[in-house]
Amino acid sequence: MLKRHIDDHLPERHLLEITLVGPGTTGLNEALTKVEAHMIACAQSLHSIPDALAHVAFYAAGLNLLPKRLSERRVNLDNVLSLLDGVRGFQDVATVLRDLKEAPAFESLDETVNYGKHRGLPDPVLQLEPEHRQSHYAMQFPSFRYGETLRPEVEVEELLSPAYGLMSRSVVNTGKAINEALAR
Repeated sequence: MLKRHIDDHLPERHLLEITLVGPGTTGLNEALTKVEAHMIACAQSLHSIPDALAHVAFYAAGLNLLPKRLSERRVNLDNVLSLLDGVRGFQDVATVLRDLKEAPAFESLDETVNYGKHRGLPDPVLQLEPEHRQSHYAMQFPSFRYGETLRPEVEVEELLSPAYGLMSRSVVNTGKAINEALAR
């Protein structure tokens, strides 16, 4: 979306004219709103994967068959992790899920999404001529305080790319660990 509004006009117009004062800035503002919605949706989608994996592990381990079982609303990563260590053969599944939960990429994503869900994210910012980047612009989540932690501003790509890689590996590794546990 931004390519159509920025990159396609760079050969004939200056970056500041395209983004701030020139003709077409209304279209750019609309594109920025759409990009912001996509950024937030992507972060929320990635954030939902650990709980989906917890559901898969919960059912694969037969935890839904226990006389005293979790209610559906309580099946989440933390609760399933607390139960999996006691299930014979599922320690590797628990390890994969625990590694996911403790990964810095998930911690950053978790705090950003939960902050946005409960307080609303500050509007992402279009950064012009970002340092250490080849591109002419980048989208950025502003800084915010989450509990006692001050989360610094971060480029969206720097937040989402590691989280995407982590989730991709975790889906595959959880599946492998469950298959191995069930094959025993």
